[in-house]
Amino acid sequence: MKPRVFISYSRDDAGFADKLRTQLKQAELSAWLDVEELKPGTEWQSKLENALRGASAVVVCLSPKSANSAFVTFEWSYAMGAGVKVFPVLAKETTLHPWLSRFQWIDLSGKNPPWDALINALKTVPRSRRNLRPPLRKVVKRRPRQTVRRRGGPKLFARFELKNKKPVKIGDEYSIALTVKHAPPGTSHVTYELHDESFDEPTFRVNNTEPEFEGWISSYGDVRVSARGTKRKGSWRTAAMLAEALQRGHPTPRSAAINKAIKTIENE
Repeated sequence: MKPRVFISYSRDDAGFADKLRTQLKQAELSAWLDVEELKPGTEWQSKLENALRGASAVVVCLSPKSANSAFVTFEWSYAMGAGVKVFPVLAKETTLHPWLSRFQWIDLSGKNPPWDALINALKTVPRSRRNLRPPLRKVVKRRPRQTVRRRGGPKLFARFELKNKKPVKIGDEYSIALTVKHAPPGTSHVTYELHDESFDEPTFRVNNTEPEFEGWISSYGDVRVSARGTKRKGSWRTAAMLAEALQRGHPTPRSAAINKAIKTIENE
């Protein structure tokens, strides 16, 4: 299912919101915009709350007007309370609310706004953890079951998305690409599984049209990842902890920024 993006904005920034909706449409992302979805005579409060709860992400268009808008503040705070990912974007220079300032924001106020940065971030949403982590509880880490692999068989790799040689973060999560190297010939697709209930879409499939079956996720911590390949005759399987796969994807020598990110993943 395509991510459903809720656009939160002030009516004074309607032009910017419309440009954003156009960019999402061109990227084949579904957008929810109040002027299109809330028809005259409808009971708007319940419909608005349903749209927020059902969204994959909420993009907050920040400006001096939206910063002082009670409706915009309600929308992003309601989304955070419902566990929906919030992406602040700068439409016009303004001061961020303290609750929003803890998320990485994207400046789209210039002449050549980096729309791709937002689009790429939104496309990882279904395979990411929620902004609000579950209540603290005692977790017993079980040693992952060893996967028997033939020498030279398929192996799971992971790598950070890099910008200026530093790992990219979406909110408090790292943007990460999963790949499988040395997949047996004839593999038509790979099904990845993230063995953690906090992921929105713990299982997803990547076809062989993508180089090395590349699929994107975002995560703030370590998790067991498995990959199952399907062939005409039979299937194969490989698995690794995310931190282990990142160490493979970023062989030594690594930069200090990458080492720090891997250590953060390991410790969460």
